[in-house]
Amino acid sequence: MHRKFLIISAVLLVLASHSSAGQQIALTIDDAPARPSKLYSAMKRSQLLIQQLKEAKVNQVVFFVNGGLADSKSGLRRLQLYADAGHLLANHSYHHWDLRKKEAALYAQDILKAESLIQHLPNFKKWYRFPFLQEGETREKRDHLRVFLKNHGYLNGYVTIDNWDFYINRLLQEGLNQGWRFDKDNLKKVYLEHMWNAVEFYDGIAKTFFASPVKHTLLLHDNDVTAMLIKDLVVLLREKGWTIISPEEAYADRLATTEPDVLLNNQGRVMAIAKSKGYRGPFRSGENARTIKNMFTQYNVWLN
Repeated sequence: MHRKFLIISAVLLVLASHSSAGQQIALTIDDAPARPSKLYSAMKRSQLLIQQLKEAKVNQVVFFVNGGLADSKSGLRRLQLYADAGHLLANHSYHHWDLRKKEAALYAQDILKAESLIQHLPNFKKWYRFPFLQEGETREKRDHLRVFLKNHGYLNGYVTIDNWDFYINRLLQEGLNQGWRFDKDNLKKVYLEHMWNAVEFYDGIAKTFFASPVKHTLLLHDNDVTAMLIKDLVVLLREKGWTIISPEEAYADRLATTEPDVLLNNQGRVMAIAKSKGYRGPFRSGENARTIKNMFTQYNVWLN
């Protein structure tokens, strides 16, 4: 009887650890600083993004810098704005190559090229995020980059919650280029539903394969949709019981030192760890063009 009581107590303790610790998430923004669009100049978008984060009372996010986009006076000036607002800067390569299509040694030099451009900026962190979250199609290539990053003092700037926010912005840009008008409130519905579905999906995987909550890192992009709607996203997350934490706190999580021996790395670290523990899918939630196009239609995003 005493043994049964101890087992039940242990199970309850694990379940309680998920709820009592709370759900925590850091915001990480790729491809900074983005080019101008039909909707915003490059500087206007950066200023709006900073303003939205300030109004949302998010003190710190991390911008993963695409060196090719930053390599100009205006690009570096916008990165300086992000840093001056208290946000972090990290490495997202220079050419934004897909590792599957490049030799590991050449790809590694591209990381250093980006570093040489941004390492002098305030709040620079030696975190590296792989473009397309692609860490190599072979173990040899993957391990070559893992060793390279460690030898150069880099932490893998992994994602735990993947999504296709970039595709929502792509559809928006395609419509704007056609001269179409859009309903911002309906676009917000698409964005928030898609992002929340992603959070629920990947956090569900985490709860299945970890005994206690992980500190999540959410993938976002430096684009018009993020600049317009990031405050609304933060409001939603908080309403759902989530706490926004700094990227530094997130990358101090145990996940940072866990490198699963699988080749499924383009869905984020939680999913890769789950696969290493026997998970067989599904691996995505609404992360496809058809689903998002249907949402644009369902919510009448276009006014034309």
